[in-house]
Amino acid sequence: MSNVIGSTDNAAFYSATQGLARASEGITQASLVIAGQNAAPDQSPSASIQPVSGPVTSALISLNLNSLHAQASAKVLGVADDTVGRLIDTLA
Repeated sequence: MSNVIGSTDNAAFYSATQGLARASEGITQASLVIAGQNAAPDQSPSASIQPVSGPVTSALISLNLNSLHAQASAKVLGVADDTVGRLIDTLA
């Protein structure tokens, strides 16, 4: 039984760290797109009044989505850590 619990906890830790790594990569990519678009010179004063669409909008959505993924992965990691702590306390 302890092998099953151990492998389940390892899977949770692995999934959480992979989720954090993927979210971090997505945040980095979205940030690069946003920074690249903001580095372009302003076209005209009226350009700032028009609604933003295209790559910046997609990057902002991606940034928000990856932020939520990172938060969820961090929560999974915390729960897995708490579970291992409780198991150690119970077995000790």
